[in-house]
Amino acid sequence: EYQDTNATQYELLKLLVGPDGIFTAVGDDDQSIYGWRGASARTLEDFPRRFAGPARALEAPGEVDPEVLVPTQQAQLSVSWLNDRGILAVANKIAKPLAAQGDLEVAPLTAGHSAGDGEVIIGRFSTLDVEAAQIAEWLRKRRSEVADPSTFSAAVLCRKRSLFVPVAAALELAGVPYELVGVGG
Repeated sequence: EYQDTNATQYELLKLLVGPDGIFTAVGDDDQSIYGWRGASARTLEDFPRRFAGPARALEAPGEVDPEVLVPTQQAQLSVSWLNDRGILAVANKIAKPLAAQGDLEVAPLTAGHSAGDGEVIIGRFSTLDVEAAQIAEWLRKRRSEVADPSTFSAAVLCRKRSLFVPVAAALELAGVPYELVGVGG
């Protein structure tokens, strides 16, 4: 989450890594969320320059020319190992206009080799309770289609903790076993 580092953290990293150290960072400039504490996605953009290393002489391996700095290598992590192709197609379609607004070129997400076709279902509900009941019914049906329902696993992600209560109530009513995770803090 290098995009969430601030100037002090950068200076600390620079000291820890040293002039000849090797350092790897992973980040996403579209997910910078700690601006309120001085973090900036610009740190990710500046990473190749800030952590540039001395050029190694090709004719004399091991020799270093400290006057010539070579920017660090960058790679985009664009293979999703957790999502099916259909979900990634929708995600890429939604992200495309957002990516066009940014300065960096972002590769579209691709699915890993074991991905299925996937299914995207979109619903619009009149109330939160109706939505929670639909989610619970969908999970109940999928769970009943598995040979051993005890092996069925799914997750319902909620944007706010206050949404946990109606979802949990609907799962209880539908007879779908559940565990609430992340309710603290």
